[in-house]
Amino acid sequence: VRCWGGQLGERFPSSCPPSSSHDLERREMQPRKAKVAAEETGDGTIGIWSKLDRAALRKLIDPIGKAPRVEPFGMFGSEARGLISAPKAEVYERSSAFLSTVNVTSALVLSSIAGMVTSPFDISALPEDRRPLGIAANFLTYPMVAIQVCIVMFSTYVLLMLAAHAHSPDVIYRALAHLGNLIGSFQFGIYLPLLIWLVQIVLIAHINLGTSVERWTCTALVAVIYLIFHMEFSYSTARAFPRGMWGWLFATAPWLIFQKRVRSDLGRMDGMYSAGMEEAVMQGIDRTKALHEMAGEGGEVTCSPEEQKVTEWLLRTLPELSSESIQRSLLIRAMVNQGLHLPTLIKTAKIPGGFRILVDVFSFSLEEDGLELSRGDRLRLATAVMEDAVKAEPNATTSGDDDPVTGLLQSL
Repeated sequence: VRCWGGQLGERFPSSCPPSSSHDLERREMQPRKAKVAAEETGDGTIGIWSKLDRAALRKLIDPIGKAPRVEPFGMFGSEARGLISAPKAEVYERSSAFLSTVNVTSALVLSSIAGMVTSPFDISALPEDRRPLGIAANFLTYPMVAIQVCIVMFSTYVLLMLAAHAHSPDVIYRALAHLGNLIGSFQFGIYLPLLIWLVQIVLIAHINLGTSVERWTCTALVAVIYLIFHMEFSYSTARAFPRGMWGWLFATAPWLIFQKRVRSDLGRMDGMYSAGMEEAVMQGIDRTKALHEMAGEGGEVTCSPEEQKVTEWLLRTLPELSSESIQRSLLIRAMVNQGLHLPTLIKTAKIPGGFRILVDVFSFSLEEDGLELSRGDRLRLATAVMEDAVKAEPNATTSGDDDPVTGLLQSL
């Protein structure tokens, strides 16, 4: 079995424990492998998600589906909520494109303003009444450049980590749960220096232009141009991407927070985010535990009857999975999430060409399911289903089309 991840220990609630004492004894006799604790929190680890990881996720997505409320610092996490709702097949590409855009934009801004640090205004050459303006213009340059340097630096490092360590969608979802504040800081860090740059343009106009009419006309033009784009952006994005813009409204257009249309659009769009997370990130952690925590109920994780049956069947079919908790957990989750329950598989085995269908059904993908079965494992699983179908109907006969060897040759 190829799968994302490594040996992360034996505590996977979504992979139910084997019921037979023989399996338990065999597992105790096996040499212990290195375990990497997700967090030193005692109980509560689910796969790669620790209790603190799930708390970070809950904090990030808490506004979704609830009555809109004022969020003064909503920009810290706004875009992370959008990324964490992306489908598994798209979350890496979207996250990479987002961070690349931040990185390139900040690099372009940095290249434009870095020269102001090495070549500032010569204050001594300015008239006495304009020296304070020159000092202010020079002073604003340094924080502007420092902010852009940090964004370029750390967004590059995050991109490198994403490329090197984001081996699966579940890893990316877990990372996004912790990156909300940093991503928001990147965005705000690009917006703030550009805003300061506009102020600096006004200061330079008051330094270089000769008459008061010219200076204040330039000041008014800069202000009007900015306000036109600011208002158009605020109203357009509040209607186009209400959830994404909601976190920014307090800083950009706070009056829109109380507009009925914006609040109504937000409520309708939240259903899409909830559905996206249910089909994406919630499949990476135990659903029952996660949903109970989201509702504040707590409680123990219990295996569903389907998971228990699939677990026992897999341990009988692929006994080597008894010591591979993460592989077993991913395989069980993939089968249950896709509705591949044993009764359904056995019924499929009884139809003409059932063996070939089963081999194809077990073709999981790394992108969607987090694991990929070898052809041999697919053959063994399909063969085990066929055998169970024969046991269910001892007098049943299989056609040549359902013969395992023939089916394998025709399907691979």
